[in-house]
Amino acid sequence: MVYLAGFRPYQLPYPLLSFWSRTAFNGPSLKLRVSTNYSGTGAPSAATWTDLNVPFPAMGSDIWTQTANINLAAFKGAKVYVAFVYASTTSAAARWTLDDISLTKSATPPVPTVLTDVNRLAFGYQAVSTSSTQPMNVSANDLTSDVTLTSSNASFTLSKDGTTFASTLTLTKAEVNATSKPVTVRFLPTTAQTTYSATLTVTTAGPPRQPP
Repeated sequence: MVYLAGFRPYQLPYPLLSFWSRTAFNGPSLKLRVSTNYSGTGAPSAATWTDLNVPFPAMGSDIWTQTANINLAAFKGAKVYVAFVYASTTSAAARWTLDDISLTKSATPPVPTVLTDVNRLAFGYQAVSTSSTQPMNVSANDLTSDVTLTSSNASFTLSKDGTTFASTLTLTKAEVNATSKPVTVRFLPTTAQTTYSATLTVTTAGPPRQPP
């Protein structure tokens, strides 16, 4: 674990954490956790830690990537420690490097961020009038309203329960803010010898930003 020095967010209107990270080789992603009852000494496992919903660079990308403006306002009023948690397996161990870890203050909250765990889905060949599905996860931070996902092609539909599919799907603020929500994408072609593609549009109130 790597720790920031303890700080007191109540001194900041909106305390925002930013850092740069880089990863090479295959292995589990880092996790970012926060604790309000860690003493600063002794076993970290004796304290309570909360996972923060933040993006990290793609596995094996080996490119410096900034993760900016992580809102810590929910922890105001407490002394806080932040930990970057590394894990490996017997078959995979990524190399992670961190730099320029900073805490700044802002008079306003950060703009909403909506994230997906995939950039594209490839279904390959599918017979007409038969369907196949693939999963994706949607997460968000600092939402002020619900998130709407819209497929540009009716052959690609969306569902959050795996049963009811539509071209437009709404995820409530409670479902997706500061957490991850699984979404199922279904491909159902209707015409033979046709190349199908679609764009997924994500909208929410406020000026959304995409991660670097």
